[in-house]
Amino acid sequence: MPGRIPRRLGIVTAALGIAVVTGFGSVATAQSQNQLSLGQRVQRLERIVNGPGLVDLLSQVQTLQQQVQQINGRQEELGHQLDDLQRRQRDLYLDIDRRLRQLEVKAGVVAPGSTLVPGPGTASGAAVGAAGAAGAAGAVGAVGATGATGATGAVGATGATGTASGTTSVPGTAAAAPQATSAVSAGSDGVATLQMQSQYENALALLREGKYPEADQAFRAFLAAHPDSSYADNAEYWLGEANYVRGRYDPALQAFRKVAQRYPKSPKVPDALLKVGYIQYDLKQWKEAREVLTGIRSRYPDSTAARLAGQRLERMRQEGH
Repeated sequence: MPGRIPRRLGIVTAALGIAVVTGFGSVATAQSQNQLSLGQRVQRLERIVNGPGLVDLLSQVQTLQQQVQQINGRQEELGHQLDDLQRRQRDLYLDIDRRLRQLEVKAGVVAPGSTLVPGPGTASGAAVGAAGAAGAAGAVGAVGATGATGATGAVGATGATGTASGTTSVPGTAAAAPQATSAVSAGSDGVATLQMQSQYENALALLREGKYPEADQAFRAFLAAHPDSSYADNAEYWLGEANYVRGRYDPALQAFRKVAQRYPKSPKVPDALLKVGYIQYDLKQWKEAREVLTGIRSRYPDSTAARLAGQRLERMRQEGH
């Protein structure tokens, strides 16, 4: 019995030794496999990096970057072209507006002088009418010359009777005074109209030159001085334009709305309402913009403003607004 115990201890010791050796061997094998797996992964990454796939991908990315740069450059170029076209359109519109106003003013200046109708069969009576259109000084001078020389034509224009020797009756001389006063009034009105036109033209010139703040002030001064003139609707419209091109939407809206409210019969109303719709579009007020643009098409179906309003409505539809 005592001999068996040492022998059993030896067997147990041997078994433990074998187990320990086997365990260390397993750990070493696992570590070796992990190292091998890590090395394989590194090699695979190196193959990917050095392979043609990544090179092609980098090349495609560079190509896309170049295309994006080209698109951005083209977009800037188109933006400049659009600004230039809008500026040219505005200049053309301003020039047409200026020419029409000049024709209106010329017609208005001639009309007062034509009220002085010469007497029948007289030649110098027309000179009196012309003097009325030219101004007060010319009219007074013509009447004075008539009184001194006794020209029968001038006497006929005043309604008096005269003789070849130049004598006139007292009633005829008295009747000349109202006609002279009328000529002075007509001349003064013509001068005032020309001054008003000059002030309006100066404001338009500032707008045409792109001096928008100065044009803003000039149109405001004109409207303050001539609120009821025949130029008021145009001045109010261009005041709105001077603010709209600078992105000053609040004062632009006020001016454009005044055109429609104060001058409902003005030919500028459709364009003013169109700008109201454009501003509301820019402010993302989709409902209000749609109502204004739709109203333009129904109220002014044959106008250019109606066509442009339709284009903007179609754009809103495509954008989901």
